[in-house]
Amino acid sequence: SADGTTAVHTYPCVTQVLPNVVGLFTPTASAEISSLGISDHVINVHSTTVPPGHIVAMSPPAGSKLFGHGPVTLTNAVPNTEAATSLAGG
Repeated sequence: SADGTTAVHTYPCVTQVLPNVVGLFTPTASAEISSLGISDHVINVHSTTVPPGHIVAMSPPAGSKLFGHGPVTLTNAVPNTEAATSLAGG
C-alpha cells in the first residue's frame, strides 16, 4: 500500500462433498456446482446413452471431498455423429 504496509488477506478453505449432478441438464448442474463456490469446467463428448445437453460424467466423482474451490470437470453430452468417437463405445 501507499504507506508501506502489507495487507494480508486470508481466504478460508473449506472441504466440500460434491453432489451428484450426472444426468442433470448441463446449466442446472453447473449452477449447482457454482452455488457451492466451486468452479467448473465443461467439456463435450458424444454419447448414445445420455440426452444431449445433459451431464454424462463428472471429475472428481460425486461424493468426493474437494478441498478449496475446484475445479470440477463436467462432461456434457452432445449429439452423436458417425464420424465422432462415442464415450459410450457406440
